[in-house]
Amino acid sequence: MQRIKIVHVIQNLSIQGGMQRVVTNLCNLLADKYDIEIWVWTDDKEIFFEVNSQITIRSLGPNPDDYNGKGLKKGLYFFRMLFNGFFKYKKLIKEASPNLIFIHRGEIDDVFMGFQRLFYNTKEVLHTPYRLKRTTSLAIITRIQRALFYHLFQPKKNFITVTETIKQDMLEDGWQNISAIHNTFNMRIEPKSNRTSNLFLTVGRNGPEKGFPLLIEAFAKFNTHDKGWKLRIVGSDVDTADNDLNQLVQKFGLQNYVELLPATANIEKHYQEAAIYILPSYYEAMSLVVLEAMEAGLPVICSEIRGIKEITNPDVVQIFKNGDVNALTDKMIFLTSQPELRDSMAEKAIIHVRNFYPDKIILHWEKLIAEVLK
Repeated sequence: MQRIKIVHVIQNLSIQGGMQRVVTNLCNLLADKYDIEIWVWTDDKEIFFEVNSQITIRSLGPNPDDYNGKGLKKGLYFFRMLFNGFFKYKKLIKEASPNLIFIHRGEIDDVFMGFQRLFYNTKEVLHTPYRLKRTTSLAIITRIQRALFYHLFQPKKNFITVTETIKQDMLEDGWQNISAIHNTFNMRIEPKSNRTSNLFLTVGRNGPEKGFPLLIEAFAKFNTHDKGWKLRIVGSDVDTADNDLNQLVQKFGLQNYVELLPATANIEKHYQEAAIYILPSYYEAMSLVVLEAMEAGLPVICSEIRGIKEITNPDVVQIFKNGDVNALTDKMIFLTSQPELRDSMAEKAIIHVRNFYPDKIILHWEKLIAEVLK
């Protein structure tokens, strides 16, 4: 009996991003039961996270957004690459004949979501954290483009998002047939952290939503209270000499207290060396790094982002007001002064995080696939 073929479309696999981690985890889990291909909309051949050898990876060509020009040149390049990618996409669908196509996107307006139905009777699912909110601040051409995609090409069902909170947002905005499936992670960390290092840790790429400058400022305030702790930030684009984080470290005179380290696939050792994990993000759909920190036996300080209560509970995290430097500093001071509480949080976190192990989450994906293919 021929196996079901499932194609996963994602912008790229070469960066240390949350979506890249989620997609590679999911595809690796599904590869033993389904014929899996990943179609990447980039010419970049590098892959940051490990991908099962059974999985075929194909390129859709250069991404329209990967261009540094401005104005008319940028617009012309975008549409030229958009149509090149579309025809490559159409050709690959004809060659591969997938039973199901998953589109994995950080924004809801994916240019490939639905185009192929003009030519082939395909079934597709959009997997998204639904971050995009249409606002009047968008350029008029962008608003027109997104309106066209929304009304002409996007189906209004078969959507997967990552938390019940986001699902409710989508329902309120008029989408239908939405399922919420929590992200899973495949990291097992042994031994656990012994939490004796006096080291704060955060992990992620240096993007504006991650709140790393906020964390450095809060740590600077903490440092005037207690100079016995250090801060380590690990991720893409955090370690360049002239970036905003290095400038802040120098501004606050923290060169001997803050480590800015490049992204690495071998992240486990950083969790094992840390004592407290901090998530300073302004926005996260569902934070895998919080799950990984709990897996390592770390107490967590987390900003009050939407959906965080779905994957944690008050016994395993200390929550501070989103974007509030002083509130974050206060939590750092409080938790560093409470070693027994830290140990209690860590022990409960190790148990709590098992709810997100692959053997539990994969059942929801298999049920979804069966329902869509009926």
